[in-house]
Formats: sequence, structure tokens, C-alpha cells
Amino acid sequence: MDLMDMSIKVSPNDVDKIKQLLSQMNIQIESNLSSESQSDTQQIEVELSDDEIDLLSDESEPVITVQQNNVLQMKPSENIINSLSYQPNVSHHNYDLSQMYSQQVATPQIDDEKITLNVGGKKFNIKKDWLEHLNINCSKLHKINSSGKVAYFMDRDPYYFSKIIELVKLNEMDNSEFQKNVSEYSEQLISELCFYKLLDNKYRPNPRLKLKRVVGFVDNSQHNNIVKIIIHNQMFETFESTLLKGTFFIDKLRTNKSNKLQLTHTDPKIFRHILNLLRSGNLYVHSNTIMETLNEYGIEYDVIVEKKIDYDIVPCHHKYNVNVDQALIATSQYIKSRYPDMMNNIFVDTNNIITTESEMKFDSNIIFNLNDGEKQNAINDMYICVDIPVINPTDGIEYIDFLEYRLIESVSIYFFDPRTSKTVFLMSTIPDYLYIYPVLYTENATDYHRTANSVTKKLKLIYNDTLIDIHRVTLPLFLFESSHLPIKKMVNNGILTQLIVKTASPKKIFKHNKLKNISLLNISLLTNCENRLHEMNVPEKSLFYMYERLHAVNIQVQHTKNPIYDIGIISLEGMGMIKDLVFTIITKENNIQNTVNIFSENLIEMEIICVSANSPYCVLDATMMNNYIPLKKLGHSLPEGIYYTSFSQDPRTHAFLGGMHGKDLLLRFKVKKSSEVIRLYVNEYHDVIF
Repeated sequence: MDLMDMSIKVSPNDVDKIKQLLSQMNIQIESNLSSESQSDTQQIEVELSDDEIDLLSDESEPVITVQQNNVLQMKPSENIINSLSYQPNVSHHNYDLSQMYSQQVATPQIDDEKITLNVGGKKFNIKKDWLEHLNINCSKLHKINSSGKVAYFMDRDPYYFSKIIELVKLNEMDNSEFQKNVSEYSEQLISELCFYKLLDNKYRPNPRLKLKRVVGFVDNSQHNNIVKIIIHNQMFETFESTLLKGTFFIDKLRTNKSNKLQLTHTDPKIFRHILNLLRSGNLYVHSNTIMETLNEYGIEYDVIVEKKIDYDIVPCHHKYNVNVDQALIATSQYIKSRYPDMMNNIFVDTNNIITTESEMKFDSNIIFNLNDGEKQNAINDMYICVDIPVINPTDGIEYIDFLEYRLIESVSIYFFDPRTSKTVFLMSTIPDYLYIYPVLYTENATDYHRTANSVTKKLKLIYNDTLIDIHRVTLPLFLFESSHLPIKKMVNNGILTQLIVKTASPKKIFKHNKLKNISLLNISLLTNCENRLHEMNVPEKSLFYMYERLHAVNIQVQHTKNPIYDIGIISLEGMGMIKDLVFTIITKENNIQNTVNIFSENLIEMEIICVSANSPYCVLDATMMNNYIPLKKLGHSLPEGIYYTSFSQDPRTHAFLGGMHGKDLLLRFKVKKSSEVIRLYVNEYHDVIF
């Protein structure tokens, strides 16, 4: 196009500016400003009646721009002439008119990174990376060409699409947040999230209504016309093939010569659900009104009675009289007839529940009598199970993070030996070590931690045929493995064995130092037991049992004048024969918050020093204690920030296979400057004869 032949319509306010600009370029212009050119014009993409224009114009139904700054913005029309930059007294020589004009008039550029997406009648200006995030394949969408503009049509519910856009922005495109908050969503919204693959299909609920069959044979490729349905000032858009699944719409479309349908006797809120059922074949809400409307439209459907229960139901732990004698008798008869030499090794593993007679409350000692398991020969593993109430969100208070490791302060096992008339300490543990223990001595620490973390699950306790909302925490206390606790032998010898649980104060389990008076609903022990036939005359000789006594110490880091490191020192005097030790380094912030699972990679080196000789026994750095030594001794490396060493050939077994006595030894740590506290856990060999 020749620039000299162009005519430009401008507003009166811009006339003088344009004349002055073009006169500098020696270009003659014709002023043809009319009243029509002074009024703003607006393009309408579809031809509608006057009533429909009032109802469905771009002013009342704007195109929504989807941006990543969490703000929905209107896409305004731009006045190109008003955007001209005016520069007086500028001399131009040897200029290219077409280039000059392109510099002065900024032609609006089409954003290749955005498309116009029509979702069920509502338009969105959406970026292509959003399409990818929502798993929408643009090439498979229906393309609409109108007045030189291209839009894409997707036959889905725009209400839920808008809601999902808002949630994606709120979650900052982190799909894991949908899993955390899935309990807060309606079933229909969950199904839409699954459609866009923002949630795994395992979360998809069972439908309430299901489309029974498609009426006749519908070829989608021949019926991909978009039909506009107008109901009481609301407009819906869908494919003709979608509507052909109901006999009512088949007749309507057959007699109607346009792609518009007027429905006056239907509630638009109900019709939205009808359309969703026709689109996907499933509906996750239902009511009598919806079903009556479906019947009126001749849409055949099935009612799905089953409703998915979105919470787990757990039993209340009571004391049970476990009796496996009959099973053992049948087993012993079988073994005796075939393998008489194996009679001394007949046993069956079972799980048992031990309850308490102590008053169940926080900030108290709760005592369990382990002799209640006298029918069992030995205890192999032991878990503690704690039930606490769910806090109402309206209370403005919430539990601390990692609550499962803060409900108890310590667990200890003591026994009274009538032969010596003394109470003897056997073993103990604390919450911090309960978190680290499976990291050290098992290959599946993540599974142990996930099992313990039931606080975030929706649980209901069944009590007297009533469901009560609870949090249940289950923690492994002692995994005895090769060195079990011989309960039957201890009972026969008159040894009374007790496990004492010190529960935490309510002040320590709520965030922001807030306090709420809550009840400890229940606490019990779960044990894995070895059962033997009581009638069997098995000699019970005194045996040597090897356990471990835990020494847990917080070492305050001492700040030094050295610009690189600070130090921490502790004596191992009084810690007996040491099997192994592990420690973590905590910063000031995490120490104040009393975190369980956050450790700092602040170790420079650890020295084991012989005090009398004033010389180091050995010096270990972070790589040795975090990788090499754990790999050799435990079979795996450790998470960053956990440091370990062992003096036993195989620390995974409860047997004396080497150790170091703590007498005349001390540990000296060199740590980075940001360190506050070193949490040290030392395992001492502890032998008992039963």
C-alpha cells in the first residue's frame, strides 16, 4: 500500500499533532473528520439481535487474560494515534517513508505466545505455557476463524475452568498443593482437575449419575457445529454432537435453522449440570431437579448409589485376650510326627495390644505393665499409638509441624528384680532419636516416617458405634531384632517390667505459643510377639542379653575468635562401652523452633581425643561420617547433615562386636560459624542376664 494514498481517522484532539508531524515530512493531508469518526467503535465477533447484543456483548462478557501475576486483567483496545511520540524541531534527511511511519505508528503485534480459548462460551486470552500446564493440546481443539481472528473452542464447563485457573495461580503452578487440599474440593471440581491432569486419576470420585447410552449413531466429525444456547440472560456453547445425546435436542436442532437455541423453561444452574453430563458422560452432583430435567430432555442415565468415603475409619484400641494355643497345638502335632528334632523351635508371631491403667493426660507419666503379655514368649518389636483430637479451624490455633515426634518427651523401660530387690534401667529413647533411628538402621526410613505421619490424614475413630474425628500417631519405639525382650522368662522369674511414657506438655505442641486445653484420647502399645506352646516343657536357662542404652546430649557450640570455625567439646566419661554415635548440627533459628528434621551441613571435622595423652585418637571429616563410614557399617549413606561413626564391626546387630570405652576420651567438634547446638546420641552396650 502506498503511504501517500492512506487516510487516517483520528480524534479532534489529535488533529493538530498529526498535521504538525506530517508537515515536517512534507506530506499533504486531507482532513476528513466527521462525527462518525469521532465516536469509538467496537467490533462484535458474532452477529446477534439487539437483545442479544445487550446481553452478550464484549462489555458484559469480556475476554479474560490469563497471566502469571495472579491478577485477572481486561484486555483494553489501544488508541494507536494517542500513543504517537511527538518530537518537534527534528530534521530528517534521506529517510525511508515506510520505515519512518512504522517507527511513528506502533502497529499492534499479535502475541504468538497467547491464544484466544473459548471454553463453553466464555473466552480466555491464555498463554501457551498455561495450555501445556493444563495438558491442553491446541492442535486437537476446534478452530474458529472470524473476521481474520483465530480462536479455539473447548467443550468444557467455563465455571470450573475459571475456578481451576484461580487455583493454579494460588498454588503458583505447584500441582502437589492440589493433593494436599483435595479434601476441600467438591467431587465435580476434583473430576475436572483430573481431566486437566492436575490430579492423579486415583483421586477421581465415583460419579453420582452416568449417561446410559448415546441416542443413535453420532458422528462427531459431521456434527462439530457450535451451538449457542441462551437461557434467561445466560449463554452456553457446546458442540451439536453433544446435544444429540438427548431426544429433546435432536428434535430442536432438526427444526431449528440456526445455531442458536432459546430455552425459557430451564434453570441455567441446572442446565450447566445437564451439559456436563452430556459432555463427559458422568456427573458428580445430583438432585431430584437435575433428574427431572434429564427426564424432560429425554436423556437416559443411571443413578450410582455408591458414595466414596473420603476418610479412614480406625478401631479403638482395647485390651484383647490373645490365645494362639490351638494353632500352636496343631503345628506341634504336625512337626512332632515329621521333624521331632525341631520341637524346641515351634513358635508363631502375633501382634498384641497393651493398654494402661494410668490416667491418660498430657504432661504426665503413663505406665504400661509389660507383664500383661505373659502369654507371649518374647517381644520382638514395640510401637506406641497415640490418639489426639482434631482442632477446629475456627479456633485459630493449630498443632506444630512434625507433631508426631513431639507428643512424647521420653520412653523408658525399667524392671524390678526380686533377686536383688533393685529397680534396673533397661533402655530409653527420645523423639529426636525416634526420627533418626530408622534413617540409621533400616533401608526404608521414608516408609517409617510416612507411617508415623498420620496427622495430615482424615481419620475417624469408631467408638460405641459413633465416629469421632481424631489424629492417630504410631511410632516405632524399639526394634529389638536379634535381641528380643524375654517376657515369659521374666514373668516366671518374678521380674516386673514396666514401660513409662512421659507425655509432652500442651504448651509444646501448638504453634505460636498458643495454648488449648485438649484431652489425650487414648494411648496404647502395639507389640510384635513370639508365641510358644505353654504346655511344652522347654528348659529356660539363664541367658545373656545385649541391649543398648541411649545417651542424648545437647552440646552448646562455643564461639571463638577464629574467623572460620567454632568448636564444641564433650567428655565421654561415664558413657561406658560405646557401640556407635551419631550427631546433627542445628542453627540458632532451627534450635529455637525445635525442629526435628532440619539439619545443617556445618561439620568441618570431629576429633576423638585421649585426655591423658593429650593427643587425638582419630580425626574424621564430614565426608567420612556422612558417606564412607555409614556405607561400610550400615550399608547406605546418610541424608545430608547427619554424621555417624561406629566402633562395632556390625552395629546393626544387638551383639558385642567391638566397641570403645568412654573413659579418658572426649569429642571436639569444629563447625561452621552459623552453628548453635550439636545434638549428640551415643549408644552404650548394656548387658542383662535373664
